[in-house]
Amino acid sequence: MKTLFKVLSVLTIAVSATAAQAQLYGEIAYVPLTFTSTFGANKVEASPSAFGLTVGYDLHPYFSVEAMAAFGASDDQAEVNGTAVAADLKVDNSYGVFVKPKYMLNDKFEVFGRVGYLKTKYTASGSALSISESKSGAAYGVGANYYFNPKTYASVSYMNFYDKDNTTVEGVTLGIGMKF
Repeated sequence: MKTLFKVLSVLTIAVSATAAQAQLYGEIAYVPLTFTSTFGANKVEASPSAFGLTVGYDLHPYFSVEAMAAFGASDDQAEVNGTAVAADLKVDNSYGVFVKPKYMLNDKFEVFGRVGYLKTKYTASGSALSISESKSGAAYGVGANYYFNPKTYASVSYMNFYDKDNTTVEGVTLGIGMKF
């Protein structure tokens, strides 16, 4: 958490020093996830979901920086090798920072990429399993925004939130945003 605070502090200072064209924006999103992990010969799968909050700052018409936080919305029953087990998987929380290259195709559609660092804590609990872990690493994705007007937009993106140590967490993010 201290590292995240330091990164956010540096981003805040960088944002404060940018040109007048910079603009603050915020997004709320629903994120259905796919969690897949392999332990030896066992494949564990679950589909929990999360609510996400993103605050971003346009540093340039083609480039933004973002801070993201997400919290579990629903858990899902875990499956081991395709068979349901007595354990539920839940995302407790997730925090990250991203850079976001972007391009307006016209006055309504914007496409973007997103790459950064994310830390996630998840819990699997039940009579068959009890695990609480934090994972961190690179996260990346692509998406598009549709602008209803110059300040309000809908967003959809595919994100790979984690992909190492035989574990993959990915999902499609559906959100709504507003520029301030």
